[in-house]
Amino acid sequence: MIRRLSVFRPVRSFVPVRPALPRRASLRLRCACLFALTGLSACTVGPTYRPPAPDVPASFMEAGVTWQRVSPGDTAVGDGAWWKAYGDAELDALVDRALAANPGVAQAEANWRQAVAAVGEARAAAMPQLGVGASGSRGSNALRQMVPGGIDGLGGSVTTSVAFQANASWEPDLWGGVRQQARASQATADAAGSRWRAQRLSTVGTLITTYLSVRQLDIDIGLLERQVTLYRALRDTTEAAHTIGTASFDDVLSARNALDQATVALTTARISREQAEHAVAVLSGSTPAAFTLAPRPAYQFTAPPVPASVPSQVLRARPDIAAAERQMAAANAQIGVAVAAWFPSMDLTASGGYQGSSMSHLFSAPNQIWSLGPALVASVFDGGARRSREAQARAGYDAAVAAYRQTVLGAMQEVEDDLSSLNHLGEQRRVQEQVQARQATLLSNRKAQQAAGTASQSDVLTDDISDAIATKNAADAQAQEAMASVKLRIATAASDL
Repeated sequence: MIRRLSVFRPVRSFVPVRPALPRRASLRLRCACLFALTGLSACTVGPTYRPPAPDVPASFMEAGVTWQRVSPGDTAVGDGAWWKAYGDAELDALVDRALAANPGVAQAEANWRQAVAAVGEARAAAMPQLGVGASGSRGSNALRQMVPGGIDGLGGSVTTSVAFQANASWEPDLWGGVRQQARASQATADAAGSRWRAQRLSTVGTLITTYLSVRQLDIDIGLLERQVTLYRALRDTTEAAHTIGTASFDDVLSARNALDQATVALTTARISREQAEHAVAVLSGSTPAAFTLAPRPAYQFTAPPVPASVPSQVLRARPDIAAAERQMAAANAQIGVAVAAWFPSMDLTASGGYQGSSMSHLFSAPNQIWSLGPALVASVFDGGARRSREAQARAGYDAAVAAYRQTVLGAMQEVEDDLSSLNHLGEQRRVQEQVQARQATLLSNRKAQQAAGTASQSDVLTDDISDAIATKNAADAQAQEAMASVKLRIATAASDL
């Protein structure tokens, strides 16, 4: 039986009218529809991401250091202010300044905040969109006709229209494309956070090694100045001996060359020291003109001992490796975004408001307008665009996997290299210290011989120069060992800087 249509009552469709459902049954039907829509929107297409398990060796080749299996809650080496192990309060203050004022660190932090904001934008795509608007217009439509002698107006009307309307729209995430995009954005933000920590760690490491270079050059400059003084005295002694005929002119030339070479080495060391000081200034966020480091020629280098074991979770917690893993997760989520584009999308829209000819009675029932309806859209042919986007996403994931593996292998190589350097530099330092001790004994013996009249002034000066050179070599070996230990700290740092 078809119910008669009434001009005073809107009818949604020309279908047979069924008996009204009981209120409870109607509520159940609505709930069932809502749950079905919710279940459908919970569907997520695309591959499931599983974090990789890196191939962790049982031990390192160098220095006998082994991996230590740890539980997820344990603390990895390198956490905290590890640079305090070098026992230099001035260095600690410079590190604090660099972390607060270094432009590279500030840029990485801003990039991370930008990526975090992008996560909110991606998640907002899953939320309903609400908006309001108001409009008004006034115009006329006059009636005109031609009469002898011109145009005469017969009349017209002036119309006014005002409206206030609210609208809402929501596109249910039926296939998880929005969720996958949000996951990709979150992983990208995590990667940016890891790059921020890596920048902080790199800045600290560079600052420490550059600072130690300044202190090494402080020692070198002092010892080179001593050498220049001794070479000048040796030149004067040789020239005096040539005057009385006990030394040849070739001996004079050799003495002069040695003095000039020592002077050039001293000048080079001073240039290097000034440039290293400038680098420390920039790393700590200062201009070179407003920064200075007082010389410390008696500086004592400290190299913390090599750890006997390294927690295996360092391989995951290193900022560069963590960033590479998060980029891989983002690339995996992008595959889901590309796959979701193959399926139809639904858009639910609703709007309501008031429209009339004056503001006085605008918000009244006769002026009420509304609309409600869904829209289902599916792409039938796009010239292979979706297929190409999916292929790009899968290739991007493969590239991210390769980049992650390369980062892990590079990290392993870096640790091995640093352990090797520390191993050999430690041996080199011990040998140079032994040479310095023996040379100091030789110099002491030569001075005793001079006092006994069995050694000349030239012999004493020669041994004194050799002692200065041996002292410089030992100090350089100590500095190189300390800087190598910094590199190892960076290589094995699961830093939370």
